Amino acid sequence: MKMNEATDDFWLMGMAAFLGAFLLFQVQPIMGKALLPWFGGGASVWIACLLFFQVALLVGYLYAHLLAQVPKPRHAVLIHIVVVVAALISLPILPSVDWKPKGVAAPVWGILKLLVAHIGLPYVLLASTSPLLHYIFHRAHPDRSPYRLYVLSNLGSLLALIAYPFLIEPFVSLKIQGHFWMLGLGLFAALMAWVSWFRWGRVSMLASREVGAGAGTTFEKNGKQLVLSLITWVVLAAIPSALLMTTTTHLCTNIAPIPFIWIALLAAYLLSFIFSFDHPRWYSRRIFFPLFFVAVFVMALLGSEQRANLSVWIAIPATLAAFFVVCMVMHGELARLKPLGRGVTWFFLAISTGGALGGISIAVVAPWLFSARYDYSLVLAVSSLLPFLVLLLHRSSALDRQWVRISMAAASGISAIFAIAVTMQLADMVGESVVSTRNFYGTLRVVDEGSGEDRARSLIDGVIDHGSQFLSPPRDHWVTTYYGENAGIAMAMQAIRTRGPLKIGVIGLGAGTLAWYGRRGDRFDIVEINPDVVDIAKKQFSFISDSEAETRIILGDGRLAFERLSHGSYDLIAVDAFSSDSIPVHLLTKEAFGLYFDKLKSNGVLCVNVSNRFLDLAPVVMGASLSLGREAWVIKDSGDLGKGLTGSTWVVVVNPKDSKELEAIRRTGKANGSVPRVWTDDHSSLMGLLRY
Repeated sequence: MKMNEATDDFWLMGMAAFLGAFLLFQVQPIMGKALLPWFGGGASVWIACLLFFQVALLVGYLYAHLLAQVPKPRHAVLIHIVVVVAALISLPILPSVDWKPKGVAAPVWGILKLLVAHIGLPYVLLASTSPLLHYIFHRAHPDRSPYRLYVLSNLGSLLALIAYPFLIEPFVSLKIQGHFWMLGLGLFAALMAWVSWFRWGRVSMLASREVGAGAGTTFEKNGKQLVLSLITWVVLAAIPSALLMTTTTHLCTNIAPIPFIWIALLAAYLLSFIFSFDHPRWYSRRIFFPLFFVAVFVMALLGSEQRANLSVWIAIPATLAAFFVVCMVMHGELARLKPLGRGVTWFFLAISTGGALGGISIAVVAPWLFSARYDYSLVLAVSSLLPFLVLLLHRSSALDRQWVRISMAAASGISAIFAIAVTMQLADMVGESVVSTRNFYGTLRVVDEGSGEDRARSLIDGVIDHGSQFLSPPRDHWVTTYYGENAGIAMAMQAIRTRGPLKIGVIGLGAGTLAWYGRRGDRFDIVEINPDVVDIAKKQFSFISDSEAETRIILGDGRLAFERLSHGSYDLIAVDAFSSDSIPVHLLTKEAFGLYFDKLKSNGVLCVNVSNRFLDLAPVVMGASLSLGREAWVIKDSGDLGKGLTGSTWVVVVNPKDSKELEAIRRTGKANGSVPRVWTDDHSSLMGLLRY
């Protein structure tokens, strides 16, 4: 009978663990997507969200740990039910427009404040579920291991992440996603209340029996074993967490802030937890230790600037596979050291502490400490040493042979040296830069390259050139990169030049190249979200100072800033707001294009730079334009490297009723061959736009 009761409890609590974890990891991409439009749309928005999720997870685990210390189960149950009700009262989760930022100062704290206000309590409640259920199950059935609940929990998290980009995001609007999530939270609250009242509240008090790091060893609260175990747990959890954030930043910055990338990395992270805690057979040191050192080499190579131009179909799978192997080793060692008994809440608390410390070190400390992204390879260097150190601190038969110890030490040392060498290589590149800066919006370098009359200065964000200028006369007055005379933006400006003085709106400053096209009497309003870009464009390049036009630079997000500009006053608007090879999705929705057309004159022209190595964005621009009654033409320019001109693709959008002054654009441009896509603020998906 007791066996049947334990089985029933396992499946009941397993349902609660699965649903709680599913909701916990569904809300992450939902909130990330909701916040992207308000904070620049770049990878750093998701990194700030990850920081909140990790810290909130720590708070949830701490709450579970403290609740487990309440002497009388009924009292603990009542406390938890009050928290459940309070979490339901705090809904809804999607923020209102009142939360839109008014400026660009300290965006990390703005994001954290918004997340705390809208999902803080529900997230902490969901985060506390796994350790609480482990504790309840162990108290009710001390002869059964509770860690299969952890596997179900991670499985729920994994399915939530996989379902989002393939089954939810492409078909369900953001608003509906929020409504369904709240319904799921209501169901979870009812299930958790049932488990708490009828299972937790009725279990008898057990003798204080602690089982520590590794099955069958004593967990001494004040002994060295506890301290050593806690430190080991924290470190083994912190390294994968930090690596998750640095790898996410690298891929999202140099490819695109696609939820699929965030989700794929999180899925690999969770999958390693599932395998490690399901059964010891999944993690074999004999297999994974050699793979681990190969993985560190692969990640270091793929993370270097020189290797960032690899095909997306090589870079992403290789990075994911290597990242999974590293996480598998860290989490596999963590699983080998897991405790039983009341030590389980200490274990979960240590894991969440490590996750939070890893997140804080990358999202807060690293940008303040480093002017470039050294953290990626430095985390890899530390990772290289951990397996050997764990084996030394926690004795194992694997170290009985001297050749094993020597091999492990050599492999760890070589991998660490290689990762540090990549860091030093990046440091040399930064040292050779004229300027190097890093903030929430990205990492910028100003570099001088070439010699003689070909010597040029470039603004680099990630691996993408955002503007160049020759340094020797007369070439220093040439336009370069994406803005040559055959580029779509240049053709559009030339076509409307007969109107007289022009009023031009620009989203994205770069080196300020477009200002060169300004003539006496013209007015340029240029919106730029990154204050470092403004400083660099003014001090390191002369396009703005040499322009004959009146130039005004507005600091802020392009779309939010344009909402405050004059209606129907612009002859041309250029959207060129890239952050490395990614582009803010919220600037390409139907609502965004409606805003652009509202700010344009009736015969105004919209130009969108869709030059991108990995994403075919032309169908999105075409779709939004056609849905609002405009014509859209794709103009491709192959460039001329001898003149500093790179290939570009611009989409020029015009009013069908315009005069023949735009006939040249119609003759030169081509309709995109892909099926037009219409994105809205409530529904968009980058899946399907990746170039093969």
